Amino acid sequence: RWTGVVDKSLDAASAPRLEFVTEGRVSGYTGCNMLSGTWRMEGGEVRFGGIATTKRMCLGAEGEAEKRLLAVLGDDTRVRREGARLVLSAPGGARFEFSEAR
Repeated sequence: RWTGVVDKSLDAASAPRLEFVTEGRVSGYTGCNMLSGTWRMEGGEVRFGGIATTKRMCLGAEGEAEKRLLAVLGDDTRVRREGARLVLSAPGGARFEFSEAR
């Protein structure tokens, strides 16, 4: 389980979350909407696919957190560990960091 590293102005309960539920399934929260999808190991890297979200409209910090996360979450997302952080990055350079949930 992973919790998004976000601006301190965002309520901790609204922070994005990812959970690798079972082999091949991921679920979570974008800061605004629920998400689910698949993941797989490919060439020693984690790859996401089939990511779907609910469609609530959120403004403010929650909406911004969601935009940042969804900008990197897709079929071409690269996932790696950097120390204690899980870092998701997109081919264009956008990135989103998670810390291990406590």
